[in-house]
Amino acid sequence: MESGRESGPTIGSHRHLLALNPQVAAKIEAGERVTAPGGPAGFPAPDTLLTEDCIRPAA
Repeated sequence: MESGRESGPTIGSHRHLLALNPQVAAKIEAGERVTAPGGPAGFPAPDTLLTEDCIRPAA
């Protein structure tokens, strides 16, 4: 790994999202259709996509 260079899936994911946000915003402003986050629209049972097994902060 090069000195001073960040890498790894988390850093890469964050950079990707930061780059994606203005692209999506520009499409919305231009009236283009964008896909919202979450389950697919029209999914017959969206509640089946949700689970309770998530990381929770310590109390």
